[in-house]
Amino acid sequence: MFWAEFDNRRYEIIVTSPDPGSYIFVYENGKNIYDYLLMSAEECKEFALDKWGVPLDQWKEASDSESIGSFP
Repeated sequence: MFWAEFDNRRYEIIVTSPDPGSYIFVYENGKNIYDYLLMSAEECKEFALDKWGVPLDQWKEASDSESIGSFP
């Protein structure tokens, strides 16, 4: 899983295997407001950059203890 925080939103990417691909989730005020299925984590990062302006260097790989929808 990868995550980023940008512009008061949290973005999370979940890589599924072997298929269908990678999901990107967008949270605002702790609520899921968008989710998309794309082919790869890299495609999700590029999509987030194009759609919401999330810089590529904002993405971090989550530790095993972090889970989807968990907020610091």
